[in-house]
Amino acid sequence: MSEQTFFGKNYKITYKFRSARLDKRKLVVIFSGDFAATNYYDFSGKSSDFVKSNILWIRDMFNGEFTYYIRDRSGFGLGDDIQDLISYYVTRLGISKRDVILMGFSKGGSAALYHGIKYDFKNIVSTVPRIKLGSANVERPKILNGLTADHSEQSIRELDQIIPNLILDDHKLDKNIYLYSSPQDPLFEGELREHLPKFEKYTNFNLTITESDLVRRHRDVTRYNLPNIIAVVNLLVDNITPRFGTVTNGNRDYRRIDSKTEESKYHICKTSSASLEQNHLYIAGHSFIRGLEPNDSNLSNTLILKDDWGQEYRYPLFHTTDLYLSYIYYQGRYLNYDRGGFSTRKSQGIDLSTLPIGDYYLSIEALHDDQIQRSTLDDSSVRKSWSVANESIYCLYSLGKVMRIRKYALNEPITATPLHFSLNQAEIDKRKLEIQGELVFSEAAEASKIGYHRFKLIATNIETNEIRLFPLRRSTENLAIGKGLSRTLHPGAGFSTSLELNSSIENEGLFRLSIGLLSGSNYFGVPTGFILHYTSSGKVSLQREVLK
Repeated sequence: MSEQTFFGKNYKITYKFRSARLDKRKLVVIFSGDFAATNYYDFSGKSSDFVKSNILWIRDMFNGEFTYYIRDRSGFGLGDDIQDLISYYVTRLGISKRDVILMGFSKGGSAALYHGIKYDFKNIVSTVPRIKLGSANVERPKILNGLTADHSEQSIRELDQIIPNLILDDHKLDKNIYLYSSPQDPLFEGELREHLPKFEKYTNFNLTITESDLVRRHRDVTRYNLPNIIAVVNLLVDNITPRFGTVTNGNRDYRRIDSKTEESKYHICKTSSASLEQNHLYIAGHSFIRGLEPNDSNLSNTLILKDDWGQEYRYPLFHTTDLYLSYIYYQGRYLNYDRGGFSTRKSQGIDLSTLPIGDYYLSIEALHDDQIQRSTLDDSSVRKSWSVANESIYCLYSLGKVMRIRKYALNEPITATPLHFSLNQAEIDKRKLEIQGELVFSEAAEASKIGYHRFKLIATNIETNEIRLFPLRRSTENLAIGKGLSRTLHPGAGFSTSLELNSSIENEGLFRLSIGLLSGSNYFGVPTGFILHYTSSGKVSLQREVLK
């Protein structure tokens, strides 16, 4: 689904549309609740696959401001333009307003109520709507500025009364309204509770109050109730109108678990991100012992890099908070796993400069009081990456679904012998370094067919040993090596570049040039036999290296 633009009378509206699947003719209009500056739309992922009707997603971004889809600094004209967009699809689909379901979460829930009541739509699904639009944003002046240019107390009160007054003045009561909230939502008491009686006049008002330890934040209410919300929407899509009134769902378990007597205790360990930057590893995820509530004093996580000979290198990890862990790993009774997250220290990472050259697999050791468990890190978050720092090159990769790191020394001789190496061009032309040739290592042949296979130009400052890597273009042609039955084809063995030196090399000096091949998780390098001489005055030359 691509993003589209509707040009209303006064506003440009950004939206997405998905046609119905099967024979579902209804239109579900979704107002997003997120304050994301990017093109984010609520309910546009896998959840929407369960709803087979037409879906219209509308994004809340008008002239660079958030508006709750209700008004901006100039007034309420925005709502009419949004209605023109909805009317366009109602006409195009050959349906009526009674076939439209307005749906939204938080800010989007406010919009679903506002548009549903003001413009008389029959079906409204709203989760944790913000009712007091002014008070809700007093401490968020940037968002408040999208609603009004006047931040006075009077203006705040007027914004707070928009939705309540709309409900009080509404006399078209034949509506199906489905409202979801929870006392565990910090905004429930100060915003929604006092206005709930106003909804009771509607012929089919349904209120779901969630009482669960798994709901502790504003956003948790929608997450917890999503299966129910989808069920209600699907019934409405099929012309079945649910009527359940005011109900309570969820189960609050006030009996705290004695962690010492909990039987099933095993290590939960999962990475959410892993990356290399120069000689630093950045990693994050969660690690704790299920059945034991983690906190900063009773749980410590250690990242372990272990080579194939059993030598270990240990690095402490730091606690992070992830409020979804208690939800994801709920089993039978509630346990608070909030502090089970880990990461390397922000902006620092783990310094690998003192790590010996070698190949290592990664694991995390969780120590909770006197219990210790260890798990290897899976490769779910690994995207193969290379980095260079000082005289070393690092590769983060996976092998057998296990995360690994390999470290090479760039200036040490490579023990492998190339199957073929030729440098067909090495010259300076109009201040550009022109390089072209072929390089094949038998050890890299299979990886070149199916995996990561990149050529690099390596420039090493002879005096300082500072190393710069520059990408080389890889040819698409096959290189034939051998004769007769021993003849083999090697795809993508050629490399080339036309490197603009003025913008690529900053400091003067003599640079030894090599060709590097990153293939799979392996690094191979061969010297070109050339030295690049670059001066501060901009003079550049290429000379053959005299081997001693």
